[in-house]
Amino acid sequence: MPNYSHVKTETLLKKLDEAFSDYYRRATRPCGDGNTFLASPESKALERATERYEAICEELVKRDAAQYG
Repeated sequence: MPNYSHVKTETLLKKLDEAFSDYYRRATRPCGDGNTFLASPESKALERATERYEAICEELVKRDAAQYG
């Protein structure tokens, strides 16, 4: 998982919007057959986008800059 502890909070808030947009775009695309999707490069890209978004969220929560849940 990416480490964002060295990034300023203001920059993370900007990256959060970008990361969510990338995640949402990839998560809502039609994927066709689920079995072939899991083996596709798009599946890996979605996994990386999800990890990036979650890592930014976790770092912001640690800093008390955002609350989720």
